[in-house]
Amino acid sequence: SFLFFLLLYQVVTLDAGIDRLEMLGALDETAWVSGKRATVQGNFDTNLLINGDPSSISSEVSEMIRQLGPQNMIANLGGGLMGKEDPSLVKCFVDEVKSQSQAAFDSMFPPIKGRS
Repeated sequence: SFLFFLLLYQVVTLDAGIDRLEMLGALDETAWVSGKRATVQGNFDTNLLINGDPSSISSEVSEMIRQLGPQNMIANLGGGLMGKEDPSLVKCFVDEVKSQSQAAFDSMFPPIKGRS
């Protein structure tokens, strides 16, 4: 069964066509057996790096982090770079992942007052 194979992996890579929430549901089903849900890698749609704009990239990164992370998630592309992407949009993607992941993490684990 498909769920059995998910038990074998520590990291599962999703391409852009995979429904994130459906995959997380399957991973959650296997977590009760293994004791830990696999880390998810992916699945940002690379078409946005060709035909998108900074606003659409920011929105999609936000949705990806909301659905998959920021813990146990490796932000990655759902299909890899093929040479047609706009370098400024690739930079936008990287910058958005960094800033939004940090903000999400900080909201989950706020700094302790009085500690630096």
